[in-house]
Amino acid sequence: MTTRGRANQSVEYYRNEPLEVAAGEELRDDRTGERVVVIAVEGEFMRVRYPDGAEKQLHRLNLYLSRLGDPGRPSPVTREVLRSAAAYRLRDRIVIHAEAKAGEFGPTMSAAPFLTLPPGAAPEEVGAGILAALDAYRSEVPTPTKSDYDVAARSLYRAAGVSSNRKLLEASLYCRASESRDLFQYLPYHNGGTRGSRKGFQPKLPLEWLLVRKPATAVELGEALARAFELCTTVYDSPL
Repeated sequence: MTTRGRANQSVEYYRNEPLEVAAGEELRDDRTGERVVVIAVEGEFMRVRYPDGAEKQLHRLNLYLSRLGDPGRPSPVTREVLRSAAAYRLRDRIVIHAEAKAGEFGPTMSAAPFLTLPPGAAPEEVGAGILAALDAYRSEVPTPTKSDYDVAARSLYRAAGVSSNRKLLEASLYCRASESRDLFQYLPYHNGGTRGSRKGFQPKLPLEWLLVRKPATAVELGEALARAFELCTTVYDSPL
């Protein structure tokens, strides 16, 4: 199930909820269009059978399956990502940077430009920063080495005014930005700190998105990012 609403006139809010299904029900795989049959439901998990006879045990928070006729689907995650960027919110600044991806299934890393804006920057300025970072997105880059990651990390720390990843975690919220054919997406993250199985920046569960339909202005993108930061969570004191 997906909760769908409007954060303001130009922004749509999606929250991925567990599918409420029963054995014998048909679902749709939004990636392939195939219909699958629910064999059993056990707590947070369900077992489904595909047309070729293959069976899979999946979490009911699955992002690729939807109930037939559900108007809240397909999930935003099923859209092809054309470009991506990232944004951090600290008490004294906003940091935005581009990303670079190694091949279709390779790792993604931080990339220039690393932009620093004041926390009270106008939405138009923030949105322009997001667009600049998306424009600088690179794909099919060589697989990054440890040295490449280290260089990118130092650039990020310098832009954020911190000395290490620990200091960045202690001081910031993180949000992923991406662009598909028909919209821009913001995915708020949870800051899990430096210990435990959920340490670091992790997608929130259930996942939430803010979607800005194209064509979109820099003002709309800046306003949506401010709302996305409000949806971010952290084990530390929030910088907002």
